[in-house]
This record gives sequence, C-alpha cells and structure tokens, in this order.
Amino acid sequence: MFSIKAKLKKEATVVEIQTSTGKPISPTLFKKLSDNGIDIRYVLYKGKITYDTTILYDNSHGSKPKTLDYINSNYTFTKSDVIFPSSSADLVIILGKDSL
Repeated sequence: MFSIKAKLKKEATVVEIQTSTGKPISPTLFKKLSDNGIDIRYVLYKGKITYDTTILYDNSHGSKPKTLDYINSNYTFTKSDVIFPSSSADLVIILGKDSL
C-alpha cells in the first residue's frame, strides 16, 4: 500500500500560493504540503483587492484528487467555482485576511 506521500508525489501537483494581504507568508504554513512531495511556488499577488477569506482555485479540473483531499483535510479554504486563469499551476491558493 502506498503512503500518502507517495500518492501525492505521483500526482506531481504544482500549488501556487499568493497573499492578497500584503503580509509575508509564513514558511511553516505550507511545510506539510512541501514535506509530502507537493511542489509549492510562492508568487507575487498582482491583484488590487484584499480577499476576506482564503480561496482555493482548482485549475486541474479535479485531476489531482489526492492532493485536493489532502489540502481539504489539513486546511480550511473556500473552494472557488472557477479557475484562476492567470496561472498555469494545478492549484492556486490566494491567502485572505482570515490567514493572518
């Protein structure tokens, strides 16, 4: 039986993280993801509006189910009904005021 780390690594998910708050992202906040083989990329937020809640965009259209399950089990994010079109990452997390 595969461990969760092996399953997550096999999906080879790229997760892009941006913060709409203007505050630095704590490196420990997403350590669980990177420790389990998920490729984390921190990208500068180019939007003008600060999000109230942290939003998870699924640009993979559900093709990374193990990673989505793992994120949903370990974090509380609001899932968007649309994709984040200005990113080629599989999943995009935009941190909002609730992450402070």
